[in-house]
Amino acid sequence: MMKEEFLCPRCRTSLMNDDGTMVEMKGRLDCDTFSLSFPIELSAQLGVYGANMPEGIVLRAGAEVHFACPHCGSDFTVPDAPHHSAILMRDSVGVTKVVVFNRLYGEHTSFVFDLDTRALIAAYGEHQDRWLDEVGENINFDF
Repeated sequence: MMKEEFLCPRCRTSLMNDDGTMVEMKGRLDCDTFSLSFPIELSAQLGVYGANMPEGIVLRAGAEVHFACPHCGSDFTVPDAPHHSAILMRDSVGVTKVVVFNRLYGEHTSFVFDLDTRALIAAYGEHQDRWLDEVGENINFDF
């Protein structure tokens, strides 16, 4: 049986690490006086939160991380939900879905949508209720 695989919505390249437990992305922090890019890994298990980053990078609650593809550089920000990013997930039976996750460090929310109908399939995390209005049940993805 195949495990879930996470993919870039633009280039469709796998974002999985070698053992399939983490999703590898490029993170970026911006402010008026600087921008910092770094590799970041999130758990490949839906509803499990936390991040692996290079030593020396410390995020505080509320820090807004921009996520992008490490292969093509495509920004994962959802235009209709700017506090969220979206990537594709091919599930264990080969069906491709959309996973939307919060860009604010410390906010634990992720949502799974049907790629074709845009209907909400599942929601995870203790902060999901505060973000349902922004994400909506029929979000318009730009891919």
